Amino acid sequence: MAQAMFQDTITMKVDMHLMVVMMIITSDYYHHHPAYKYEYGVHDQHTKDHKSQWEHRDGDVVKGEYTLDEADGTKRIVKYSSDKHNGFQAHVERIGHAHHDAPAHHHGHHY
Repeated sequence: MAQAMFQDTITMKVDMHLMVVMMIITSDYYHHHPAYKYEYGVHDQHTKDHKSQWEHRDGDVVKGEYTLDEADGTKRIVKYSSDKHNGFQAHVERIGHAHHDAPAHHHGHHY
C-alpha cells in the first residue's frame, strides 16, 4: 500500500511539472511576435516543372506570391496578402495563351 501511494505521488509531481512547463511554453508562444521570410523555386528541364514562391510575415500581416507554369503553356501568378482588417486577399493572373495539343491518331485497327 505504501509503495502504491509513493508511485502516485511521483506521478502527480511529474504531471504538475509538465503542466507548468506546457503553460510557460504556450504563454510565451501566444505573446510571441511571429515573423519569417522564405522563398524557393524549381526549374526542372526534364519534367518541365517550373514554379516559385515567396512569403513574408510580420506579426499578423502576411504577404506572398507564387508562380507556376501550367500544362496548357500559360503561367499563373498569384499575389496574396492577409491581415486582420482585410482578411485573405488574392489576385490571380494568367500570362500567355493556352494551347492544347491535338490527340495523337493511331493508324490501324481499333478495338
